[in-house]
Amino acid sequence: MTILLNVYAYTGKAQQSGIVHYDRVIHMKPGNMDDIPENIRALMPKETTEKKILLFTPARSLYKNDAVKEAPPQELSAGGMVIRMQTSTTEESLFRDFDAKHQVFQQELVGRTFLISDEWPEAKWKMTGNQKSILGHPVMEATTVKDKDTITAWFTTDFPVPAGPEYIGGLPGLILEASFGDNMSVKATAIEAGDAGLEKKIKEPTRGKKVTSQQFAEIQRQKSAEMKSQFSGAGTDVVIQTIGN
Repeated sequence: MTILLNVYAYTGKAQQSGIVHYDRVIHMKPGNMDDIPENIRALMPKETTEKKILLFTPARSLYKNDAVKEAPPQELSAGGMVIRMQTSTTEESLFRDFDAKHQVFQQELVGRTFLISDEWPEAKWKMTGNQKSILGHPVMEATTVKDKDTITAWFTTDFPVPAGPEYIGGLPGLILEASFGDNMSVKATAIEAGDAGLEKKIKEPTRGKKVTSQQFAEIQRQKSAEMKSQFSGAGTDVVIQTIGN
């Protein structure tokens, strides 16, 4: 039996804060590579991994890229050609104010930076009753559906804040692991205790062109149609360059 939750706010003001490090794994779908020759497609990685970080307090959170160096280009051979494959991570951050139910998403797209500001949408979570442990913390499983994809989240009440990675949250505890259909998965790899200056580090982003979520979706659609030699997902571009024959 599952319990239907329509949770956004949490009760009380537990003084808990910290920093969570996540690995975000993006799964490459065959449909995203239709424009790439088959012999090259066979050499493509089935997934890419990015380092993400979540700063949180009882009142707000900031999810962004972790400060890591970009991986060097890979050179692969296929059909007498040498292929250079470069994976790069675009700049992005998501700020959330829990009490105001407000969020600001800052996203870089093809050299331009955009700001999308709106309300934090509620999600109808279903508790499954499943439990396990992540990084020594007991977690519970909850699911919801967005754009026909089932989202599965594992959260812990050891940190009673409605924070989480990507665009999810609103559960009565910090989300440490999540999967988004068969497109992407995110899992915590480390948790640090927050210091006295953490609150000042969680700032609402202000740089970029302000657009609505609908306008940004249309910009993404147009850019995707233009970039036939690239494919992207949740912030990662994989660029293939032919060096020689």
